[in-house]
Amino acid sequence: MLNPTRVPTLLLVLHGTRSPRGTAIAHSLALRVAEVAQRPTRLAFADVTHPNVTEVAAHTPGPLVVVPAFLASGYHVRTDIPDQLLQAGRTDAVITPALGDHPALLATALRRLTQAGYQSGDALVLACAGTSDPHAQAELDQAAQRLSQRTGQPVHLAYAATSSPSVADKVAELRAAGGVSS
Repeated sequence: MLNPTRVPTLLLVLHGTRSPRGTAIAHSLALRVAEVAQRPTRLAFADVTHPNVTEVAAHTPGPLVVVPAFLASGYHVRTDIPDQLLQAGRTDAVITPALGDHPALLATALRRLTQAGYQSGDALVLACAGTSDPHAQAELDQAAQRLSQRTGQPVHLAYAATSSPSVADKVAELRAAGGVSS
């Protein structure tokens, strides 16, 4: 039997939001990850809200595997999360790559689109946080391309911040072109 102090704890890191609904969804996701992985799982946020990575990592004993739940490996994944781990004194933590466009994530996106009423021919906008990092932007472009391959139609990228077009601008543009219903 494994020594329980040696079983790695998963630290699921999400961006963070001021929305209580978004935070509740993050907690539900962490519970589901713990259930599926059958490992102790903690939740932290890279930005906006608490607990942050430093706070959780500093109070989590034993091996720690950090799972950035991000679509691309931009600033938070490449700089912010490692810096917060250093602040917590967790130089031993292992950081996985960002989730990216993993097939399971794309399958989940397609399932959620269908549940939301998506029909072939509807315009699709992949709303992202935004990035100024060219490598992360290429990852977002790839995710949109892979989702487009799965749906058989274009997927348009739009951003909540940092990059453009904004989600609102892209949706307005597509509506004006007749591609988005209300």
